[in-house]
Amino acid sequence: MSKNVSNQFDKECPICGGKIWGKGQKVLIEEAKITVCQSCAQYG
Repeated sequence: MSKNVSNQFDKECPICGGKIWGKGQKVLIEEAKITVCQSCAQYG
């Protein structure tokens, strides 16, 4: 029986759907604080 282990590579960018490597970038978009990938950080 395998366990579902979450690690730093399991995060998904809510804007583009790409993987977030490391901690990602925390940005403010339309008054919401979200963590996005490096490519989408420019939108915040």
